[in-house]
Amino acid sequence: MPAFCRVALDSPVGALDRPFDYEIPERMLGRVDVGSVVRVVVHGRGMRAFVTDLLDEAAVAKTRPLRALVSPTPLFTTAEIELARWTARRYVVPLGLVLHEAVPGRFSTTADDASFSKPHRTERPTWMKPSRETRLCLLPPTPEAEAEAIAHLVGETSGRSLVICPRTETAEFIAKHIDGAVVAHGEDRPAERAEAWAAARDGRAWCVVGARAALLVPIPDLALVVVAGAHDRSLKSERAPRLYATVVAAERARRADARFVVSSPAPPVEFAHGAAWLGAKRNDLRPETVRPRKGPVTDRLLDVVRSAIERGEDALVFAGRRGEAMRIRCRDCGWTPVCAKDGTPLQTRAGALVCRRCGAKRPIPDDCTSCGGELSERGWGHERIARELDRAGLDAPVVRVVAGEVPASRARPAVVVGTLAAAHAIGRAGAVVVADLDQLLMRPDFRASEHALQTLYELAGVLEPGGRFLVQTREPEHHAVQAFVRQSYRFFFDREVVVREEMSYPPFGAVVRVETDAVDDLQNALRGVADVIGSLERRGKPAALVRGPDLDAMLDGLRAFSRQQPRAKIDVDPVDVV
Repeated sequence: MPAFCRVALDSPVGALDRPFDYEIPERMLGRVDVGSVVRVVVHGRGMRAFVTDLLDEAAVAKTRPLRALVSPTPLFTTAEIELARWTARRYVVPLGLVLHEAVPGRFSTTADDASFSKPHRTERPTWMKPSRETRLCLLPPTPEAEAEAIAHLVGETSGRSLVICPRTETAEFIAKHIDGAVVAHGEDRPAERAEAWAAARDGRAWCVVGARAALLVPIPDLALVVVAGAHDRSLKSERAPRLYATVVAAERARRADARFVVSSPAPPVEFAHGAAWLGAKRNDLRPETVRPRKGPVTDRLLDVVRSAIERGEDALVFAGRRGEAMRIRCRDCGWTPVCAKDGTPLQTRAGALVCRRCGAKRPIPDDCTSCGGELSERGWGHERIARELDRAGLDAPVVRVVAGEVPASRARPAVVVGTLAAAHAIGRAGAVVVADLDQLLMRPDFRASEHALQTLYELAGVLEPGGRFLVQTREPEHHAVQAFVRQSYRFFFDREVVVREEMSYPPFGAVVRVETDAVDDLQNALRGVADVIGSLERRGKPAALVRGPDLDAMLDGLRAFSRQQPRAKIDVDPVDVV
């Protein structure tokens, strides 16, 4: 019987990210196992820790005994511990932090032994062809179609299933379509989350549905891993450990030899690459495009908005930026100045044009260098669009909605103006207008085209059947716009993947964003394995973009840099570069 154990401390401090060996007291022998939660003493201070290994001999001559056993039943199996190790290495964070983010919040529970029925096999949706591919990409036409397709896949799977969703409401919506599904997410009360965790761990649950918090839920005989809404950026954590749920889910499926499915009308290119596709078009979606002459509040926009108001339905006007903004653009031809080094659109700052990526500056020209027309230095955020709509005399109130500013109640019908938060808050709309898609297409980000297409499909998800969808852009022939108009992800993918391969962006290379002002130290740490291709600002803080052919080759250098610069924020697999 092992007399020692190795633990990972439940701490985000990088200096404590190393294995610690402890003696198992006689009273705990046979009770401590891999995945147990214990209390230990480190430098005279009591701390929580996770048991990662059982040892016959310790690696050090003198060891302290464990102070207490917190969880009588192990929270993780060896498989989840190893997946957590892989995750911690990939995202350059302590192992204890990864495990901390996964724990159900309560370590002991009096949950009953209720079992859950195996999901029955539902009828295959007509748009899905039979497929036994181990890597599958679903392109569902609507959120309802996505839920039905996932329920069918779960029902036809002989083993157990894990469905990862970007949001709590998505998880609950999909779970309603799956008999016996257990919902496990971070917004549950600790006791409820612990009960769901125990049901999965004990094999009583056949299907677990949840958000990022469900990634490390122990599930025996895992045969299917699905990521729903794979286009949603909520799958990427903005705070440490900054893991990308889709990447971790794919690794979990690989380790379990399980089928891996991503579902989205516009999945990230790296997950569609090399997978089999199944999809369909939405017959009642007929996008309209218009090239605005001046500002985004056009006669066509007002006509589309009124079409919904007259039917007593809300109208959604999407703005790519909140507040006021942004850049120089010609009023006549739409010309925008770009950086001569890398083609990044330039922004105005302190009376000059500045590249956010490389920092290059140039004077603001008096006239358009393309047609000689008048230049406008003021862009259109949601506030300015809302003010113009207020003046338009619409027979409905104009409501502003952005993240963190969602009104508790409002009149209906209304014209809702805002960012994607407005789409999540509105539920359904009789008309959707994208006021200026160019704000997304012109972002200095290699994913700009992909994000634009994903945003269009996400907005289409709230459109009522028969409603009008208007896209305003000066680039109607852009492959992202045309892919949406044609409802053809293939049209987008075939063009986008060529650009990615030429520039060595994912899936043909790795990108890491590092928020730090120690760029020289970063370059030294990664010399010979990756390039620091420019400095930029991330929410007002200095940052650097790192690009290389192989992420594994970068990880040792990134971890060494992290120890040298503990305040630096390292974001592997960023979904937003700026």
